[in-house]
Amino acid sequence: MWTASGSLEAEDMEPLVLLNPIKPGDKLLLAIHLGKTNEQKRLRRMELRLDLAPNRPNPEVLRKELLLAALLVPSLVPERKSSVDQAVEAVNLKALDSGDSQAFDQSLGKSKQRLDSLKPTLQATTFHLSGNSHIDAAWLWPWTETVMW
Repeated sequence: MWTASGSLEAEDMEPLVLLNPIKPGDKLLLAIHLGKTNEQKRLRRMELRLDLAPNRPNPEVLRKELLLAALLVPSLVPERKSSVDQAVEAVNLKALDSGDSQAFDQSLGKSKQRLDSLKPTLQATTFHLSGNSHIDAAWLWPWTETVMW
């Protein structure tokens, strides 16, 4: 059984649990009431978050790992690019579309296994990042404030 919980977070609000647990096919209609005022109404940042059951692989973590591998591997070990491609192709989106969570989870595991073969190469690599900032001293800041920052 695929279970998760859904919550809503918005600026100036505590997280609000909407459904716990959720099953495939569950639907949620969210209606927001805005009180009557003469001022313009705006919905600021709002996020719908889905927390997976602890026994399930997290597709978001795998997505980030695949993206990073796709960016790094071609420049580090070009001959292993096919490993990244195979890891991406292992994800069974048709199973996801059809609601077969077990087959989808298995495909995520298979993808992760293929990606894990690249770990020794990636772990042996060191990247050095340095930030850069440009503060325009001639734009709206007095000289004293520019020097301070």
